[in-house]
Amino acid sequence: HEVRARITRELAETEARTTFFNGGSATVSGDFRMALPPGAIVSRFAVARGESVSEGHVALAARRPSAPGPSGNALEWAGDGWVRGTIPSIAPGEVVTVIVAYAEWLSPRPKGDGENLVVEYRYPMTGDGAPPLVGELFARVDASPSRPVSLAAGLGARVDGRAVELRRPDFRPTAD
Repeated sequence: HEVRARITRELAETEARTTFFNGGSATVSGDFRMALPPGAIVSRFAVARGESVSEGHVALAARRPSAPGPSGNALEWAGDGWVRGTIPSIAPGEVVTVIVAYAEWLSPRPKGDGENLVVEYRYPMTGDGAPPLVGELFARVDASPSRPVSLAAGLGARVDGRAVELRRPDFRPTAD
């Protein structure tokens, strides 16, 4: 699961890429769910199979399609801050990458000195129930367009200039 976010003042633009592998002997359809922050607006849904990238269809809540979009890939609102998608016809041994991009407005709050604002970015990873095992997680949050005075990060992430990076193998998320 690879997450790349770019923070420009109060705007966060995030792209998440999740790679799946069909280790079975039959063709399957894949269903997935992904948490979104409150107020996020999905700007892209696509599926990559090898070098081929197929743009999917983002269904509006009021007009959910009875069948997937033209590419066969559909993403729709699942309620309570979640979206869900269906990837049809994943062949045995095939690797498929799901790409979801969204934008959100962050809520700056005054810092103790009154001169600077604090902007907090969170990537949602937890929900009800047991968290899934993520084979490898890589996240990079680039704040350089905002020229931050300082950066802080949790979960063992490291600050690299004006960006924060986190890499974890065999990761079971317990927090956002």
